Amino acid sequence: FYQFNPYSGFWGRMFLGHAVSDELFHLRYLPIALAPSEWYDDHPQGGCFSGSAIVKDDRLYLLYTGTSNNGRGFEQNQCLAWSDDGIHFSKYEGNPIISAPEGVSHDFFRDPKVWEHEGAYYLICGAQRHGQACVLLYRSNDLINWQFLNTMAESRGEWGYMWECPDFFQLGDRHVLICSPMGAGERTVVYFIGDFDYRTGRFSYTSNGEIDWGFDFYAPQTFLDGAGRRIMLAWANCWDWMPFWKDWGPTYREGWCGSFCVPREVRLEGGDKLAFEPVRELSLFHVDPYESQHMLVGTEPTDIPVSDGVHYDLTFSIDLA
Repeated sequence: FYQFNPYSGFWGRMFLGHAVSDELFHLRYLPIALAPSEWYDDHPQGGCFSGSAIVKDDRLYLLYTGTSNNGRGFEQNQCLAWSDDGIHFSKYEGNPIISAPEGVSHDFFRDPKVWEHEGAYYLICGAQRHGQACVLLYRSNDLINWQFLNTMAESRGEWGYMWECPDFFQLGDRHVLICSPMGAGERTVVYFIGDFDYRTGRFSYTSNGEIDWGFDFYAPQTFLDGAGRRIMLAWANCWDWMPFWKDWGPTYREGWCGSFCVPREVRLEGGDKLAFEPVRELSLFHVDPYESQHMLVGTEPTDIPVSDGVHYDLTFSIDLA
């Protein structure tokens, strides 16, 4: 699923698009999953924002953020839709299912990520309280009725004023929280590794790091595949290309804005670091290989043929001695 405007390369009323793939690269586009249509998701500069999906009793449930303005300014609530064929979705008549709790800014409350643990369902949302970023945790038995558990984690100012698109998962015996901080300088996407207590709903991290550098990697989300790999997809665009920050970047002239990065596998290394490697399916697209066994790195340039010079995958090992 992906958030997009089907009518323009400019920001507007957001829809949720839908595509499927057998090997993470060739995508088959399906009909639009969700369109703005209700009082809780019909803002002309809002609509159906990002979320996540989960299967329960052979039904696909899609949790997303509905954005509207009903006299209180920009409001964001968590909403529910479902599908029995994985293509056609119906919105829950009781939406929204979660509204911002007291003390949380109702215009900074979005991007639900849902998972199941020991028969119960858990959901986190990015939020803002007292001008600081935080992640809120909820619990449910049926995906409809949700109980607020705790503030799972929060910034004290060092990690910005809003954590967008949070993700939470277990790797080995550790738990990982990923978020995209707004207002944290150049650290565009970060991860925290630590311990999580399902009884208290509190996450305590012992290390943190950066997933990627630069402004073309944002809002990653992960899922488990059939082989047990933790696969990550991210948006190859950034806040700097939003009009109220700078401009639209160059692609709007071609009628599009944003794309996705090559999928990556997430691995835990040494208990306190994450590694991110392009998925092995990428090798299916290698053609015209070039190999050199011994190259001396000196002051003179060495040319390496890379086919069309646009698409290439370079792998090397270096003997520093």
